Amino acid sequence: AARGAGGGAAREAPGDACRREPGRFPSMFGATPSPPPPAAISTVLAGGFQLWLVLGVVLHRICSQVSQLILERVQGRTKLTERLCLGHHGLLLVTSHPDDECMFFGPTLLQLAKENVVLRLLCLCTGDFDGLGEKRKTELLAACEQLNINHVKIIDSPLLKDGPNEKWDIPAISALVREEVRRHGCRAVLTFDGQGVSQHPNHVSTHAGVALCGRMNPELSTWQLNSVPLARKYLGRLDAILCFVASLLNSRLVLTAVGDNGRLVSALQTHRSQYVWFRKLYAKFSRFMWINTIQPIS
Repeated sequence: AARGAGGGAAREAPGDACRREPGRFPSMFGATPSPPPPAAISTVLAGGFQLWLVLGVVLHRICSQVSQLILERVQGRTKLTERLCLGHHGLLLVTSHPDDECMFFGPTLLQLAKENVVLRLLCLCTGDFDGLGEKRKTELLAACEQLNINHVKIIDSPLLKDGPNEKWDIPAISALVREEVRRHGCRAVLTFDGQGVSQHPNHVSTHAGVALCGRMNPELSTWQLNSVPLARKYLGRLDAILCFVASLLNSRLVLTAVGDNGRLVSALQTHRSQYVWFRKLYAKFSRFMWINTIQPIS
């Protein structure tokens, strides 16, 4: 310490020690600990990631097992003939394009076929957007044979041209549906909901036409396939858990499911002209290849 004028030791000001050694501050617990080395941080992060990965795999397996149990339970206990009041009259499915029956309605069709329900399909266009209309008609007939769809009618009309920018004639769709209903004596019709699953304008118009037919024919039971948010659309069979919970909260909701979708994938593969890479991914991850939720059209 420096000495003062009187020869005595000069006292330090309280902050002198800190000023003499920048970056060091007094601590009641002793010296401030040094930060951990980068290698230690990397080790902790790597361990945390591995733990997260293991927990994720375990959780996925648990959810998969629960989902499979729900799918099998729904498949074994839901009697669509009773829930949809079909009787011996069968069901008319109204779709927009060839391959819609496989991509969206498969679980319902397979379950109805298992109950020996007479299935009829009205497809409102040939899918000629890329000039493959005739080929796609042939593919549709082959797919329907695998799905046990007994009667198929494919419309080729200038009022219902395939394409996202085409505006379909709603009264014309309603008239076509009404004609098929009267010809075959159907009492129930199934189609898309107002969002059309993928918001395709042709799907939305198909819903509007069936809904109009239902309003004009109150004795007709009209049903819609419920769309889901994008986050759920590609959960595959894991979405069965959310569907099961939703069915408990909404008594009007009807679940249909398949415990093994191999037959449905095989039917989709029949549409060879459309079975490109993104449809292969769709077949693997889409929840519509495992489970449907349907309810009456309001």
